[in-house]
Amino acid sequence: MIRKIGILGGGPAGLYLALLVKRRRPDIEVRVLERSPADATWGFGVVLADGGLRQLAEADPDSFARIQAELHPIPRQIFRVRGEDVPIDKARSGGAIGRLALLQILQGTCLALGVQLQFRTDVADLNVFDDCDVVVGADGSNSLVRERFSNAFGTRTRFLTNRFAWFGVDRAFDASHLNFKQLPGGGALCGHYYAYAKDKSTFVMECDAPTWDLLGLDRLTDTERRLKTQAFFADELGGFELVENNSIWRRFPVVTNERWHYGRYVLLGDALRTAHFSIGSGTRMALEDAIALAAAVTGASTRDDAFETYAASRQGPMSKLASAAQGSFDWYERFSEKLDQLPPAELGLSFLRRTGRIGDERMVRDFPNFLAYAAARGAAGLPAAASQLHRTENANA
Repeated sequence: MIRKIGILGGGPAGLYLALLVKRRRPDIEVRVLERSPADATWGFGVVLADGGLRQLAEADPDSFARIQAELHPIPRQIFRVRGEDVPIDKARSGGAIGRLALLQILQGTCLALGVQLQFRTDVADLNVFDDCDVVVGADGSNSLVRERFSNAFGTRTRFLTNRFAWFGVDRAFDASHLNFKQLPGGGALCGHYYAYAKDKSTFVMECDAPTWDLLGLDRLTDTERRLKTQAFFADELGGFELVENNSIWRRFPVVTNERWHYGRYVLLGDALRTAHFSIGSGTRMALEDAIALAAAVTGASTRDDAFETYAASRQGPMSKLASAAQGSFDWYERFSEKLDQLPPAELGLSFLRRTGRIGDERMVRDFPNFLAYAAARGAAGLPAAASQLHRTENANA
């Protein structure tokens, strides 16, 4: 029987797992160890879209209500290529919340339920969990739990070639923006930016390997890189500067594990598998892991049964998302060359098809405005129905 659970990592996934377990089984002792202070975090805003929010509402209505009250709506996405807006969006719900605000909501709920939270605790040896029946690695892409047993988990890690850095900006944007800009001297940058509060936004800057070399960014400090790249988005920033918070330019680590658990140890979130930010599902996947693991450990009679139930419930959905993520990050690897080769409409089509999840039928159903736009510009490779959408648009004009 599971009586004590130790969780390494006090990010959204670790905290959410703790509160769900304690909500359902008050008799289980739950302890969370986190190296950062309670009032600090790396990063800025977290996107929570409609599907993920429905699962949070079902899993724990109380914390969901508090999260929903803090959500800043993101009603649409603006996809811009070389200064031209490409209408690839459909109506959406959900929004974004400050990462620290999300953590504080989860921390407060955990404390109210009796979870033991220990901050400023830098764990170097897992023997601090020797009294626990279950030890959860919720400690991110550089997971100590995973690395200590990497052979047992069957861990594989590789790094993408492009670079990115997360920034903030003290202004709100009216939508989620995905902006591909060709640079005067060659190469291109991509800016992903969206508001998570009435006066704050996240701004992710991405640079593929050819552009990185062309701009000589390897010879600059991170602050110099910020200044150099933000200059290319001066109009969009409207006079504001990008704000740094551990804003290190880095290559994305693609982490996978053949096995999800070993002995009394189990992984979730980025410790288990990393989700590239281009599909916007990292936090959602981690929270869904927490929901599944909490259900398993509070419902199964033994630890082994709980771990097997957890893996069985999540491996199918995760394999589909992993395939989509790979298609997405592969597409971004050399996006500056795509900008050189494709006009905006065809780049938009290539972008929509990058994950392999949007076939012709779904494209006609969900993106009629894009298809009419692309057909009007003679884009190649469109579904057959695109020409009819174009004629209908002209008839209604």
